[in-house]
Amino acid sequence: MENEKKQLRLWQGLLVIILAGLEVFVFSDFLPQWLGMGRSLIGELILLGTAVGAVAVFGGKFRSVFPIHKPKLTEVMGTILIYLGASQAISVVTMIEMYIAPEMVTETSIGLSSMFTSSSMIVAIIVVGIAPAICEEAVFRGVFFNSIWNQTHGKWIPIIVTAAVFGLFHGSIIRFFPTFLLGIVLGYLVYETNNMFYNVMFHAINNIIPVLVLYGMQFLMQLMARALGMNGSGMWNFVMDTATSQVSQLSPAFMGIYMIDGGVGLAILYLGNHVLHLGREGYPKELFPKEKRKQQFIWLTLALALAVTGGMMIVAGTLQGLHF
Repeated sequence: MENEKKQLRLWQGLLVIILAGLEVFVFSDFLPQWLGMGRSLIGELILLGTAVGAVAVFGGKFRSVFPIHKPKLTEVMGTILIYLGASQAISVVTMIEMYIAPEMVTETSIGLSSMFTSSSMIVAIIVVGIAPAICEEAVFRGVFFNSIWNQTHGKWIPIIVTAAVFGLFHGSIIRFFPTFLLGIVLGYLVYETNNMFYNVMFHAINNIIPVLVLYGMQFLMQLMARALGMNGSGMWNFVMDTATSQVSQLSPAFMGIYMIDGGVGLAILYLGNHVLHLGREGYPKELFPKEKRKQQFIWLTLALALAVTGGMMIVAGTLQGLHF
């Protein structure tokens, strides 16, 4: 029966993206505000239903569109390392955005923080972390990615196109570039492993960690407020206002730290990619195989360029501070 199923065509993937866009940018506005974070959950479930329903209606191969297999330890560890490296490397982009448009970045961050902390931590983890990881990946790295790959049978075209549309769906130029880069990593994971478990896991980790950090900060603020006899919300607002003012006055030294962090992130990405492929037939066992000298040179050059630039910025910032 599975052999009788069809491969998805490009127009079918585009139709799913159009329907998803209508849900995200049009239909969601009609959901009542009193639902709170339930509005987001309903929206994510609609996305999942759209993806699964489209595959069923178009007679697609569910196992090809949504490949899920038993995870391997090396691939799980590789995915975790890739997440750590990618988050550090992409932080450089976020830093540049903070320098160019600090008000837009802080406004977006505060808005997301308010949404995350508007309900219990468990609800936030489910709605912000787990649901988008499953539902959005089904649309983008499932249906849409598959429909493009069926036409091109290449690697980078479906990865980049899917990542670009994924970034656009986040509805902000500030959020586009980081999510575009994350989308590239997510697409790379599903392409290299043919297992959506890993890109869903990566997506979930990427969404859940900020939630845990925010709730942890909120808890600490409440403890500090009690110790100082202040109102908890007042302490939280004070911290956020202070952070906003600091972002608008980024020093070269602070930016340099981000640059070095990005260089380290690229090195971790390289290691994570190696671990992801360990034990795979045809893939070199060595961390620095001779046949991949060119890729290693490019990777090392980028990492060193970020690290050296960061070091120079720290020195310049330090000297500037001593001068004043």
